[in-house]
Amino acid sequence: MKKIYFLILSAFVGFSCSNQTELNDIMESTSLPTYQTEGISRNSNSISESDALFVASRFMNRPATRSNASTVTPLRDSENKLLGHIVNYSDKGFCIVAASKESSPILAYSDDNRFDVSSIDKTGVCLWLENYIYSQNNLTEEKKAINRQQWEVYEAAPAIESRATDDQEKTAAMNKRIGELYEEFGGGLDARPLIAYRGSSMISESLYQLFKNKGGSENYTIVARYKKDLGIKIEPYIKTQWHQEGPFGKYADNGVAGCTVIAAGQLMYYFQFPTTYDWVAIAKNNFNNEALSRFSRDVQDRFQVTYHYTPIAETSATISKVKKGLESFGYKISHEKSSSSYRFVYQNHTPFYEQGIDDAGNGHAWVVDGYNSYDYQYYYVVEYLRGSSGSYYYERDNTTYSADDGNPAVTYQVHYNWGWGGDNDGYYVSPPTYKNDVQQLILKH
Repeated sequence: MKKIYFLILSAFVGFSCSNQTELNDIMESTSLPTYQTEGISRNSNSISESDALFVASRFMNRPATRSNASTVTPLRDSENKLLGHIVNYSDKGFCIVAASKESSPILAYSDDNRFDVSSIDKTGVCLWLENYIYSQNNLTEEKKAINRQQWEVYEAAPAIESRATDDQEKTAAMNKRIGELYEEFGGGLDARPLIAYRGSSMISESLYQLFKNKGGSENYTIVARYKKDLGIKIEPYIKTQWHQEGPFGKYADNGVAGCTVIAAGQLMYYFQFPTTYDWVAIAKNNFNNEALSRFSRDVQDRFQVTYHYTPIAETSATISKVKKGLESFGYKISHEKSSSSYRFVYQNHTPFYEQGIDDAGNGHAWVVDGYNSYDYQYYYVVEYLRGSSGSYYYERDNTTYSADDGNPAVTYQVHYNWGWGGDNDGYYVSPPTYKNDVQQLILKH
């Protein structure tokens, strides 16, 4: 038998004994939805480690338990300032939750890969992080306010004044009806008495007053809030997870193929062009084969890479040499310079090559191959308490209301394939402003 979910806010638990049998019957047949009875504090802008675990579990739809998360690691900048909390799950997947409500809640996530903070030095992740820090340091107050609103779905409901429990029978009827609404609409619903929305940006003041004045106590009028995501979702095009060493660097002078070679090579494999290569042979034996090693060396030669040996082995090429090398393979290349690179995925329906230089002057290259945009529109179903003692019931307003502005800003998360065997691959929030130069190569053949 399917359980009925219902909401009992802390201020509603003061029932008298006169109807205790009826109330016990209700409670015995129901379960409390923790995502409604729990949440992070509304009064703090700082996100603790336990807060991050809760937020990650809600976003990833996973249990918020320590046993489910193998590690929770801090993400810090060079000055040891806390930027976020990295939640790696024991089976697979990760989620990075921001440490401040001035930022968007989710900085990065993956359903499949892990995030290793110790491995981001001198990689594309390092460049992304520098740009993220720069953008956070230059946020306008308006942008901070917009980001702040995105946290409300993770916050506990505001306290309800005790007078909401003056009538235990009405309270019982309300809790029972809220349970039925969760049964009807599912777990994505946020059903509360109208008064629980007071002072919250989750509902406009005009709608609040409208619902209040249409006939019913704000303590017992139920407002069920749900959302529709109108954003665009493009799953990653690239399925390979190449890295720079082993068979990829077998014929490199220093044993390292280089990030430019791996990024471009994965794109060439995706397009299966030029046809002079045996792409089936390249894919055999988990890419541990001679055909792949020879192909990697061909790309290195066409890119005229530079091999470095100290202090560590590295292989590099300028973006102009990469462009020239790809053209020599028969590709038509569009060279772009944009901080809104995710739009190229949507416009061209294809993955593309991206390259940038970090603060230390190190160059990095990777693949952009998908993105998620979140553009929420919120809707409200309103029900009013009717009847009298012994026969209370709820009547639904015939109108489904929508928010004046469903989402004040569209949030973008770009999917990156960093070229390190899947390490840290995932969706990352797109910084609104960029500090470093980032360029793109769009391949066509």
